Amino acid sequence: MDMFLSEVHVESCPPGEGEWTTVFPVETDDSCSDDGECMPSRASLDDVPILDADGDLVVRRRPRKHRKNWTLRHFRKTILKDVGTQVWRGACLMSEFILSRQDLFQGKTIVELGCGVGLLGIALGTIPQNVFLTDANAQALTLAEENVKANLPGTDGHVRIRRLDWSQPPRFLLGAGEGTQIQTGDSRYGGTVNYDWSQEDMHTLQKTDTYLAADVVFDDEMTDAFLACLQAFFALSIRHGNTPRCYMALEKRMNFTIEDLEARAPAYEHLMEFIATKEPSDQPDAGKMFFGHPIPIDDVPKKLGFERTSDLELWILTPNHSSK
Repeated sequence: MDMFLSEVHVESCPPGEGEWTTVFPVETDDSCSDDGECMPSRASLDDVPILDADGDLVVRRRPRKHRKNWTLRHFRKTILKDVGTQVWRGACLMSEFILSRQDLFQGKTIVELGCGVGLLGIALGTIPQNVFLTDANAQALTLAEENVKANLPGTDGHVRIRRLDWSQPPRFLLGAGEGTQIQTGDSRYGGTVNYDWSQEDMHTLQKTDTYLAADVVFDDEMTDAFLACLQAFFALSIRHGNTPRCYMALEKRMNFTIEDLEARAPAYEHLMEFIATKEPSDQPDAGKMFFGHPIPIDDVPKKLGFERTSDLELWILTPNHSSK
């Protein structure tokens, strides 16, 4: 059976399989105060003067830099269905984006699709009002809960761990009422851990307009399920008067194919079949599921000690209403 190892772990972990703990040095700043008010981005600080009630210029101080460590429990080498229990470059890049643009997530209700071991939940910290970290893998959910508790003490109820299988979404996501009862468990929590969606979750999700996804493009079947699930979440947001968007990080995984005699990224190419990169009214992209806008990763400050490659990409996905 084929085994997969994230490049993030090649230098940070010894060879082998099984669970491991990695300490990630992280550069953060105090752009958000204890009461949750976030400074604008660096560009807006430079470009937009702020005046007080008397018309005098308010001098905004630059955020102070801090260094801290995130401690993550994860697996090293896994089979394909368990790759979410590793840490991948896309999640590291998305974490850097979150840390550099905290103003985008202030006070939001956020859903991450495919949370893995919970890295993005830790990066979000206490900036959003509510965070749902979702995954279908029982080991990933347990690790995400452990990692959030270890790195964000005192956030019980703020970050919620929930099971979500893209191929079998709960009924509430399809507009059919309350969610199905789903359970998963781990012996470290007495044998049964309940990651059900609750009635309170249903109410909280009505406020969601921001979604996150990182490293979710591995094969076509999983990509199709992810896109269908994201479209259903977008529809839920729109039904409740919200304007949804998804921040997505991915790595183009290149493979040499005998058929083409060249290196290609087939999983990435399949994803892009569903994303319009021009205005929705432009043909021939009018029938695609989403409108995508790339975010230049050179504009994202480096805050984690991992190697960026030219195959990493950041996108904002929004509904392509012309696909209906």
